[in-house]
Amino acid sequence: MWVIILLWLSSYGLHYVLFCALACSTMVMIQGLTVQADASNRLKISPSARFEGSRIMISGHGCNVSVGSARIYRGLLIHLDGNHKHVEIGDTDDHIINLKVLSQRGEGQSAVIGTGLRCNGMEIQMTDGNAAFRMGNDCMASWGVKIRTSDGHAIIDIASGKAINIPQDVVIGDRVWLCEDIKILKGVLIPSDTIIASGSVIARPFGPEDSCSVIGGCPGRVLKRGVRWDKRSPSEINALV
Repeated sequence: MWVIILLWLSSYGLHYVLFCALACSTMVMIQGLTVQADASNRLKISPSARFEGSRIMISGHGCNVSVGSARIYRGLLIHLDGNHKHVEIGDTDDHIINLKVLSQRGEGQSAVIGTGLRCNGMEIQMTDGNAAFRMGNDCMASWGVKIRTSDGHAIIDIASGKAINIPQDVVIGDRVWLCEDIKILKGVLIPSDTIIASGSVIARPFGPEDSCSVIGGCPGRVLKRGVRWDKRSPSEINALV
């Protein structure tokens, strides 16, 4: 049983590389982060990331997890059950709070989050197949955001006996604001520079023509076009114009 922590230099600066090559699962503590992993998994963790109450749990083989820098990770949970899964969180100078990436069935799933994320509570569930989740750069997620690449249970066509609700990728573009208490279901595409309104259920893909819009409702639809969002408050913006 052994664990090696190495350092490497990338375009984003110095990082840790944590190789877990273990005869059985083991637990490692790194600055408020608990890592529990089985054999042949590879973890890359930025030394400039700060953690509080965070966990990475891997039960499987050939998984890769990369965690970039952040002002603070609080309540981060990455739980992978299966083989050859990939999770990547890009560097940000903001906080990432209550981000959960759960992959408890299937093989080869991936969740990739770009740089510049601000997160107050987002849960990504990949519970079947090999569907992927991808989020672009400079996105913002409020609390209560839930994203699913599968339904978890089968809906069966009686005539054929086959399940018809197969897992599908979820893709979110750059500079997307996910407001509080929303659900994003399998097969959804959200274009760059959009706002998903509070309480929405997004169940279908939207195209590039829907960029710079507010999407909301149940089911989601375009509510307003020709807008963009900013992290600053309305008062701060209007004071400048």
